[in-house]
Amino acid sequence: MNANIQNVSELDIFKKIIKDVIDDHIKKISEKFKIPPAKLSEIFEKNYPPEVNEDEIKFLLNKINSEILEEEHGFKVKLARKLAGKEDFLKSAYEKIIELDKILAVIKFYRENNCNIPEISESNKALYFKNAKNLFLEKEPVIPVTYSLGGELETKKAAILTGANSGGKTTLLKTILQMQILAQGGLPVSSEYYEFPLVDEIYFLSKHAGTLNAGAFERTLKDISKILVSGKKKIVLIDELESITEPGAAARMVSSILEMLSEKDDFAVVVTHLSEDILKHIGECVRVDGITATGLDENLNLIVDRQPKFNTIGKSTPELIVEKLYRKSGAGDAERRVYERILEKMKER
Repeated sequence: MNANIQNVSELDIFKKIIKDVIDDHIKKISEKFKIPPAKLSEIFEKNYPPEVNEDEIKFLLNKINSEILEEEHGFKVKLARKLAGKEDFLKSAYEKIIELDKILAVIKFYRENNCNIPEISESNKALYFKNAKNLFLEKEPVIPVTYSLGGELETKKAAILTGANSGGKTTLLKTILQMQILAQGGLPVSSEYYEFPLVDEIYFLSKHAGTLNAGAFERTLKDISKILVSGKKKIVLIDELESITEPGAAARMVSSILEMLSEKDDFAVVVTHLSEDILKHIGECVRVDGITATGLDENLNLIVDRQPKFNTIGKSTPELIVEKLYRKSGAGDAERRVYERILEKMKER
């Protein structure tokens, strides 16, 4: 036999090395997972190359799980015996914990959102908030807004909200909705001050998106009629109703809706781009508020004053959008002349 071939003594030494390495790993596993070493000894087959016995691992895991379940069951039985006859105490403790959890949640909400406690309007005359922030806006910084319907600041309870695209009109509607739901639910609101009316109903008619079928106008009109015939005190928020029909008819319909809501002394805000057409068909019972885009910054982004101005028709943004496209286009672009001609036409008075 060749002298380089391992002899028996060398093989024994090799086996000992393998055994020592495996024993060391068993010790580490035992210490980490709190499993007795004896339970791990059958997992590793102490030969070369070292192998793991998958059947032994499954057997061990099943045994450990069984022991855990058995221990849990024993603990539950002991606990049940100790708590026997204390059902009323446990029910009371559970209710107190739930109540405490609610209180802590409100405090956490109050602190994280710089909230204040709202006040109920005397005789339900006003809806007024100062420097309110919409809690669902994620982009920083969130610009606070002040708004009022009724009360001393602006006596009219119905308003048309006009102005710039992406200027915050829909966000203002949602802020009113959010503030009112929180306040009437007895929760703090994210504003410096909020005076709110107690109402029985709150309606939010969102803007229609996508293609409308022929029945959309009819269904919407039926829904609105149910709102208008209701004798309950309410807040009605409508976002661009003109999207469901042609502009002329929409302007007349919105004016009628606002007149009827005003006659019932309800609170209402309607977002629209048809303010001038609506005002032709409505009296002085409705206020017009505006959010205005004032221009473009150095990066050609819209500069928008998101604070609504009372009794002001907001400047819309199509002209500024065309100007932005015109200024962004290159001198040699064929499209530049298109934007230029459209812009010239839009600036004609």
